[in-house]
Amino acid sequence: MKQVQLRAAAVLVLLGALLNGCDIARDRMEASKAEYKACLEQNPQTPANCEIAGIVYGEDVRVYEAKSAGIL
Repeated sequence: MKQVQLRAAAVLVLLGALLNGCDIARDRMEASKAEYKACLEQNPQTPANCEIAGIVYGEDVRVYEAKSAGIL
């Protein structure tokens, strides 16, 4: 089940990036960064609870960098 959630999150991030411009990709990256950071602050003893948020943030960073480089 966790693999399905991870894949779904990655697909949603990539799909959103393809449909939006660089500024929106940057905004999404900043939002997912804040969500990940908040999750880590709420779960200091169990950072594994934030795995999906971390993956989404990482994908948002990759999408933003690709858009900035003109790859997407």
